[in-house]
Amino acid sequence: MKALKLIQKILLAGALFTFAACDITYYEVEHPVPTVQDRDYALGYWEADEYCEHDEYTYDLYIGKGDYYNEIYLSGDGLYESGFDIHADVDGDYIDIPVQQFQLDGNPHVYYEFSGSGTIDGDIIYLEYEVLIIDHGYITFEDYCDTHLYYDGADF
Repeated sequence: MKALKLIQKILLAGALFTFAACDITYYEVEHPVPTVQDRDYALGYWEADEYCEHDEYTYDLYIGKGDYYNEIYLSGDGLYESGFDIHADVDGDYIDIPVQQFQLDGNPHVYYEFSGSGTIDGDIIYLEYEVLIIDHGYITFEDYCDTHLYYDGADF
């Protein structure tokens, strides 16, 4: 019995010595929370120069935060000087304007439809988009626009 206890103590001491002699390295795993999100580079006031197939426009535009971390809204005069708040998603320097429709005031059967994309390049945003006017389900007007937005001030 004494021999068994002695063997247990020797094994325990050996195990402790073995573990004590090992180098244990601790690694801290970082999960950084971004302080600046991709969309933050697009926020603020912008001056728009818009070149469409049917006309040219110059107007002011405001870009604000949407409900999600990558979501923005283009408002103020809005794209195409439509006055609508256009939703877009930002991923890196890429902007996606998903298809979205807006009812024209006073006519429940007429809609503006917007879709397109763009890129953020420092103090300039380049957008290419299509605007349709849909009347009773038929496209009655179609225009393609190339818009350059020039940074005019921050809002955060």
